[in-house]
Amino acid sequence: MFPGAGLDDPTHLTFGKKGNRKNAMEKKQIDVTCPCCNTRLTVDVLTRKVMRQAAPGQVDDTGKAVLDETRWDSAQEKVAGRKDASVEKFDDALGQERTREKDLDDLFDKALRDAKRKPPEEET
Repeated sequence: MFPGAGLDDPTHLTFGKKGNRKNAMEKKQIDVTCPCCNTRLTVDVLTRKVMRQAAPGQVDDTGKAVLDETRWDSAQEKVAGRKDASVEKFDDALGQERTREKDLDDLFDKALRDAKRKPPEEET
């Protein structure tokens, strides 16, 4: 997955001062520094996906990502927008379901009228 970064096989990962693999595998996330660009990556141990990244200038003295208020605000706006969109989609689907029987009856009536107008085709 990340050649050279030691994430291909999580059994070879060591963490912390003691390097205790058992404790490391009990963690849900690990922090890794990219050897190429020094970006700080937070990786989910189970899925092996990068959850967060912080460029070298976005990290404090302890190595943790510096929180940015604008990112937090934009994340909150995204979540609020998803909620509004899901309510709107639900209402649209509910409206379609309520008119579904009428729409199907209309389609059936139209097909019946078309069938009565056209004479049956003879088989050759």
